[in-house]
Amino acid sequence: MGRADVDHWYQLKLNPSPPAPLPTPLVPPYKRGDD
Repeated sequence: MGRADVDHWYQLKLNPSPPAPLPTPLVPPYKRGDD
């Protein structure tokens, strides 16, 4: 377990990532020339 891993672990402990938001439906990009 390297030093970077320890720092990362402490960061996760001190600053836990917020719960992932609900996935928003992907809006397909408009195809150029198909409108």
